[in-house]
Amino acid sequence: MKLKITVICSVVFSLFFFLLLFLVIFFADDTDSGENNKDSSISQGGVTVSPEVLAHRPLIEKYGKEYGIEDYVSYILAIMQVESG
Repeated sequence: MKLKITVICSVVFSLFFFLLLFLVIFFADDTDSGENNKDSSISQGGVTVSPEVLAHRPLIEKYGKEYGIEDYVSYILAIMQVESG
């Protein structure tokens, strides 16, 4: 009888834990709510890129089209932002 109660309690606890975990993952919002956006930067697609880096966008787009990687312009800008500090 004690084993049965222990098994039932562990199953209920496991279900509760996984339900709680599911709800946390489901309702977790990893997008920026815009509270700490600065006027000196521009947010594009969830990535904040400074105007200094954004000034290079036409050049990156030009060479991106030339080499067939125009879909990756935003990624290149993000890498430039990270590498420039």
